[in-house]
Amino acid sequence: MSTTWIGTTSSGGEGGAPGHMASALLLGDAAAWHGSLAPTDTRRLAPLLAGGDAGHGSQAPTISRSPARPRVAPKQLLEDALAAHVAALGHHQLKHRRLRAVIDRLGLAGRPPLTLAEAGRVAGLSGERVRQLESRLRTQQLDLGGTTDLRQLDAAIELVSRAVPLPASGVARLLLEAGLTANAFSAESLRCAAELLGRELPFVFSGTGRATVLLPRATAAAVAHAPAIEARARRQAERCGATTLDELESELVEGDGLDVTRQQLRVVLETSGTVECLQDGWFTFCDARPSGPFVRASLRMLAVSPSLSVDSLRDGLRRHNSFRRLPAPPPVPVLAATYRCHPAFRLDGADVSAARPVDPDAVGPLNRRMVEILRASPGGVLPRSQLLDACHRAGLNLTSVNLYTTYSECLERVGPGLFAARGSVVAPQVRPVVNRRPAHRLEPVHGFTPDGRPWLAWPVTPGVWANGVVHVPAELRRVIESRHFPCVDASGVQVATVGIDRHGNSWGWSGFLRRAGAQLGDVVRAVFDPEAGTAVLQVVEASPPAGG
Repeated sequence: MSTTWIGTTSSGGEGGAPGHMASALLLGDAAAWHGSLAPTDTRRLAPLLAGGDAGHGSQAPTISRSPARPRVAPKQLLEDALAAHVAALGHHQLKHRRLRAVIDRLGLAGRPPLTLAEAGRVAGLSGERVRQLESRLRTQQLDLGGTTDLRQLDAAIELVSRAVPLPASGVARLLLEAGLTANAFSAESLRCAAELLGRELPFVFSGTGRATVLLPRATAAAVAHAPAIEARARRQAERCGATTLDELESELVEGDGLDVTRQQLRVVLETSGTVECLQDGWFTFCDARPSGPFVRASLRMLAVSPSLSVDSLRDGLRRHNSFRRLPAPPPVPVLAATYRCHPAFRLDGADVSAARPVDPDAVGPLNRRMVEILRASPGGVLPRSQLLDACHRAGLNLTSVNLYTTYSECLERVGPGLFAARGSVVAPQVRPVVNRRPAHRLEPVHGFTPDGRPWLAWPVTPGVWANGVVHVPAELRRVIESRHFPCVDASGVQVATVGIDRHGNSWGWSGFLRRAGAQLGDVVRAVFDPEAGTAVLQVVEASPPAGG
C-alpha cells in the first residue's frame, strides 16, 4: 500500500492492523508496521506542534529526529523510584504482598492498572482489602500537597513529550533505550504515575487499544472534535467515494464553524484507524458503509452491466452528481483506488464489479424500461428523438424520460445525440446517423396576422412534450422577446403563462398541452398581442396555412 499526504509518502507491509497503520503514518517510519519503535521524525509535524499551519517558508520550530536523553540521568530506575515512593507513603508498613497489590492496582510497575479483584488475586488479598490500601495511599498523597518531586518521573515525561506524536506502544521502547527503566513501562502506567504524583502531562491520549496515539496538547481542540470531524469526513466520502483535506476543512470551518487547522485534521484522520489515504491528498474509508449516493449510483450501473471500467463508472457518476448537485467524482486513478479498498466492490485491472450479487431492481422501474428499449433496438443504440418516441409508445412519462437521458447514470451517451445502456458495446458500423434536421420533420412556422399580430405554430414532438420548450424565430423574437405572456384558450380561460428570452427560448407550454389533451403530431398555434401582453392558444389537427 502506498500512502501519500501532501507530498509525504510512507510504505507499509502486509497484514498491518489499522492501529499500526495510523502509528506508521504518525511516525513517518515503515518500521512501525512491524512493531519496531524507530526514532520519531517529527519535523513534518512541526506546524502541528506549534498549533497551526506552517506553509512554505514559515519559521516552524525545529525538532530533532531522535528524542534527546535527559540532561541528568537519574541513577535509580523509574519503577524502583515509584515503588520506593509508595513504600514511603505507607510509612514502610506495607509488607511485600500489600506493596505489590497496591503497585499493581495503580499500574506503577509498568503494566496497565489491574482491577481490584485482579490485584488482590495476584497478591493473595481480597479486592476490598486492596481498595482500602489504595484509598489510604491516595489520602496520604493528598496530605503531602498532592505533588511530589520525583526526578525519574519528570525525566520520563520530558522524554516522551519531546517524541510526540507517538504511538502509545512506542513509550516502553523509548524509556528502555534512554535507560530510565529496566523493563517495559507502558504509556498507561506513565499516565497513572503522573496522576498520583500530581503531574499534568504535556500530551494527550487519542484512540483506544492498539490504535492509541500520544498527541501534543496543541491538538487537544481537534481531538475534542474528533467524532464530529470523522463523521463529516465520512459523509463527504460517501457522497463521491473519496474527498480531500481541502474540502473537509472548508466544510468544517465554513459550514460547522469549527476552529481547526489542516494539520490537526490530518492527525485526527490518520489516528482514526479507518481512513485510507490515497494520492494527492485524497482519502476514503476502508470500512465505508454499503450506503450513500456513491455506492447506490455505482451499484445501479453494475446492475445494468456486471462489470464496468473505471472510466465508464466515472462518466455515470458525473451525470448522477451533476443532477444532485454533488461534487465532481474523483480523478480516474483516485476512483480506481477507492473501488479497490471499498468493501462493496472488486477491482480487477481496470474493471470494477460488485462484491455481492446486485439486485436487478436496484436500477428502478424507469431506468430498467429505458435500458430494455435501448437493448431491443438495432445495434443497441438510439437517437434521442427515437428514444423519446419509443418511451412514449411504451407509456412512460416523457418529462421523466427527458430528464433521465441527461442525468441517468444507467444510460451512456455514445455519440452526439446517441444513447445506449451503460456498458453496452456499440460497433461504429451499426450506429445510426443522426440527421439534426430531417426533411420530414415539421418545423415551426410563423407570420403576422392582417392586423399585425405575430403568430407561431409548431408540432408537438416528444421533446416539446417532455420539456415544454419551443424555439421562437428571430423575426418574431424582435417583437416579443424578454417578456411573459398570460395565455388563454379560444373560450377566454387562462391556461398558461409563456416566457420568451432574448435567445428565442420559449417555455411554459407543458401545462396547456396537458390541459388541452394534445397528442404527439398535433400542431399548436399561438397568436400574440404585444400591446395587451397576452396570447391566444389553440390546438389544430394540421399545420395552418401560411398567413394564419
